[in-house]
Amino acid sequence: MIGTPIREAAVDCRQAGGTAPRTLPTSDVGGEIQKTRPAISVSNDASNHNLNRVQVALITSNVARVYPCEAAIELNGEHRKAMADQIATVSKLRLKSRLGTLATEGIQAVERAMRVQLGL
Repeated sequence: MIGTPIREAAVDCRQAGGTAPRTLPTSDVGGEIQKTRPAISVSNDASNHNLNRVQVALITSNVARVYPCEAAIELNGEHRKAMADQIATVSKLRLKSRLGTLATEGIQAVERAMRVQLGL
């Protein structure tokens, strides 16, 4: 998928109606995602502003099954899921363009999935 336009969008979980970047994860072992993916920024605003890195939850279009640690979301009218079991810390230098928006219901779904995955 590298070099191929990706139509998915992502948003910051901390700001309703906000936007967030697409990322380029570097790992490719085991069950880790191996391609450029849209992602939702899940780190807090202060960290996003002051640090050179952010935490993101990756997004996929494979919505056949949605596990408790995943959130069914709608982005730009298309069904997607955010994967709280695929959280990564990435350099801001790896972030691509900001894409789309996420409704409040989607933000809440991502937050629920994060709580499940992290045992909070």
